[in-house]
Amino acid sequence: MRNLLFAVLVVLLDAVGCGHTQQPEIHVNVSTDRIELDSQKGASAVFSISTSAKNVSWRILYDPEWLAVNPESGHGDGEIVVTALSSNNIPSTRYCQLSIESLDRTRYILVEQVANQ
Repeated sequence: MRNLLFAVLVVLLDAVGCGHTQQPEIHVNVSTDRIELDSQKGASAVFSISTSAKNVSWRILYDPEWLAVNPESGHGDGEIVVTALSSNNIPSTRYCQLSIESLDRTRYILVEQVANQ
């Protein structure tokens, strides 16, 4: 009898999951994977970050001095402005990779500033 009660208890606990609830999956997405800016100083573009939860934080990392990103960090959804701080006076396109870090994941956006013709 004891074994039968134990077996029933195990089945019931398994059925209800021992009180554990599954957490909803949290997503962080970017609206594009490539941005093209014209060659002039002040050229800009906008992309968006969308999250499935308002408290999800993110930050954007990048290197070149010719580029500005605003804002560089935030929580939840956001509109991001990418601006060229100088004209591209070299004869070829220059590139920068934005790294958007959130939730132990990184997404990348390639930024191109075309050459001044």
